[in-house]
Amino acid sequence: MSEPIDHVAPFSVADLAELHVDSWTAPFWRATREERLVGCACGRCGTFRMPGPICPVCGSTDVIWRPLSGQGTVFSYTVVRHAVIPQVRGQLPYVIAVIDLAGAPGLRLIANLWNVAVDDLRIGMPVEVHWDHISTDVCIPRFVPLDPEE
Repeated sequence: MSEPIDHVAPFSVADLAELHVDSWTAPFWRATREERLVGCACGRCGTFRMPGPICPVCGSTDVIWRPLSGQGTVFSYTVVRHAVIPQVRGQLPYVIAVIDLAGAPGLRLIANLWNVAVDDLRIGMPVEVHWDHISTDVCIPRFVPLDPEE
């Protein structure tokens, strides 16, 4: 039986990965540098979708990027307790969550969840974005539980 975990450490990717931006994801990453969260939507029917050449609903190639509130709810999550690579041993445990983004039906973002006790994690937990500037060119959206008093 493992010991209970009462905290989740922040997760740093600065030494782990290099961001490879392409023409489809560049608008998202430009917005994050300005601490803005945006979502890709079809320019014709408005359906939120992953960046790509064709809307899966109407077939349009028009793409628009809509500003989002930065709030959402936890759709799913996992607590990582074992380091697959040595660079993350000092960060364990950490939480990877799938966030349903508010105001963008069907649009989800996989991100790190910070500042939450593992015992407090739950599906449907309201969260909000926080920004982690890992370099001058890269800012990563992460999420923290939404303070119910705000």
